[in-house]
Amino acid sequence: MNRELAAHCAFLSELSYSEPQEINERLGYKADHFSKNGTDGFIARSEWGTIVVFRGTQVTARWSWDDIFTNFRMRMGQWHGGGRAHGGYMRALDAVWNDLIPILNSSARPFIYTGHSLGGALATLASTIAPYADEVYTFGSPRVGDRECVEMVSRPFFRIVNSMDIAPRFPSILGGYRHPSGTRFHLVGKKLYRDPIGFFDRVRIPGTLTLGTLAHRVGMYRQGLE
Repeated sequence: MNRELAAHCAFLSELSYSEPQEINERLGYKADHFSKNGTDGFIARSEWGTIVVFRGTQVTARWSWDDIFTNFRMRMGQWHGGGRAHGGYMRALDAVWNDLIPILNSSARPFIYTGHSLGGALATLASTIAPYADEVYTFGSPRVGDRECVEMVSRPFFRIVNSMDIAPRFPSILGGYRHPSGTRFHLVGKKLYRDPIGFFDRVRIPGTLTLGTLAHRVGMYRQGLE
């Protein structure tokens, strides 16, 4: 893992919750923004390549009911990339993907897909279809589909989970949901540990609901990786 790139992706993921004008000002150039049916994000340029940034669930001043409904549409359906995927995430990605394809086809590789929370879920799904990602960095991403679906993700794939972040524990494995195997990195403070068997996706720790909600904040990821 390129930790400097991971920190930059966390910064961009945090920035994705801002208004387009602020995003452009912080980047110092006009990014390619996309927004349709509640699915938002932007395409940034960097020394590492072209970075597609998917915004997560908007629960601040710009509260989005579209995001809430997207997360709760958990019935799986057949996914273009193979296997079965979360119905809400499929619909959200489909809303913008055809608009992104021509932009990506005219952009320089490598392609890096990233996002926090819901945004991480969309980055995960996006990496299973063309144009494929060269690298993927997600932060606090929930599960997105069944085993066949998630094993189609582009690799290298870095799924970073901060401390006891509760979001990656959902939707439940009892519903057939899985994370891509061997992709988890466990962030504790400033330390990053590889968790190849996904042990911390399964272990139950007292206080997880409260502490896990706090640990899910995108700023915690940025600060921990910087």
